[in-house]
Amino acid sequence: MTRSRFLVFVIIVLGWTILPTAETWTVYVSVGAFRIKKNAIALKKELSEKWHDTNIIIKKQHRLNRVLVGPFRNDAEAEIYQIKLHTMDYPAVILHY
Repeated sequence: MTRSRFLVFVIIVLGWTILPTAETWTVYVSVGAFRIKKNAIALKKELSEKWHDTNIIIKKQHRLNRVLVGPFRNDAEAEIYQIKLHTMDYPAVILHY
């Protein structure tokens, strides 16, 4: 048995996980991704004016500046904001980090 097959066998039989579990994820709703940071800042400002009590951040990821709402404790909580954003004509996608 090769080393890689052995590791797959051990992971499956012993129930080990390589991927993050639901307890270790941080859930956000992505509202936009921009190469130009000032566009991300403008969207963040626009959302902040509508939702004063909501945490909105800009996260640099590769060459993009993502505008994120959150973090949320779980997907159900994030889905509430996703629906609100969709009704306001914003694109919204749930992301796990």
